[in-house]
Amino acid sequence: MTCRVPALLVAPIALTLVAGAQAGVIWNEAGNGDLSDNWLAPSSAVLGLGSNTIAGTTGERDDGSVDRDYITIFIPAGLILSEIMHVDYFSNDQVAFIGVQQGSTMPDPNTVTAESLLGWTLFGPSTVGTDMFNGLSTPRYPGGGFLPLVEGPATYTFWIQQTGESSLYEFDFVTVPTPGVAGLVLGGLLAGSRRRR
Repeated sequence: MTCRVPALLVAPIALTLVAGAQAGVIWNEAGNGDLSDNWLAPSSAVLGLGSNTIAGTTGERDDGSVDRDYITIFIPAGLILSEIMHVDYFSNDQVAFIGVQQGSTMPDPNTVTAESLLGWTLFGPSTVGTDMFNGLSTPRYPGGGFLPLVEGPATYTFWIQQTGESSLYEFDFVTVPTPGVAGLVLGGLLAGSRRRR
């Protein structure tokens, strides 16, 4: 008996097989606990293929300190980080901050300068529904700027902060397969389908 894979299913199956990690909610402070406040030891997550959600809150605490959120993401080989969609924001304070640095740590927030970061931008109600790569990719100094379409394997750390009133935020780190990997998987599936005919 010959098993035939319908043509319309081949591409979705190929994309599903590319990454071992499962995409979905990679960190939600409501269920996973508070993201790390330590720039030298951020929380960490591996991105899977597709949508990777990070949701949390940041702002000034009752004691006057600031709840900074740090998370390191690892992009596996075979994947490209193609979008950082700003999904949601709720706060009476209209502007918050997101920064990115290559590697698994951030500079000390007490001494950081624009030149210390690979990229940074501000976000709030006006950026909901937009790709944050646009702001993060803008060079703030010569040689700076977080390049869109980052290919794995790669490690980056993100710093999310609101110094005013508590703010709820949600970002979607969207990955796609690299063209070579997607082509190899798709080619293999098609070749296997032809051999079985």
